[in-house]
Amino acid sequence: MSVLKEGFGCSDEDLFEKCEFDLLTRKALGLELLTDVTPSIDTYYLFRRRICDYQERTGIDLMQLCFEHIAGNQVRLLKISGKSVRMDSKLIGSNIARQSRYELIHTTLVRFLKTCTLTKLSSEQEERKGIFERGFLKDCLPFRL
Repeated sequence: MSVLKEGFGCSDEDLFEKCEFDLLTRKALGLELLTDVTPSIDTYYLFRRRICDYQERTGIDLMQLCFEHIAGNQVRLLKISGKSVRMDSKLIGSNIARQSRYELIHTTLVRFLKTCTLTKLSSEQEERKGIFERGFLKDCLPFRL
């Protein structure tokens, strides 16, 4: 549950709400039936306190060992070398999260059109150019310049 809490970046109360009502969270915890009971928040706090007590007594961080073990198993299972980095996740991943496909295409096309130099535009082309410059993102019209 601590792994899920850190992954979600939520409070303890939010985590327990997810455990009660979010089916994916329940599945991740191995609670496949709706009748399966989630651990109480008191059990969660007692477990966390015992892990801290153990670390104070022995100097061994069980959570760190657990994360290293899980990460190591995932690296071996998924055959991750770490020698290469996917470019798309570094360059446009944040833009995809913020914009729709249409917005990505629109902003890319507007930037490209600003670099183009056209000698003489017809009145219809001038009108279409104005549409791009104003940025009517909600109008999905076929544009031709």
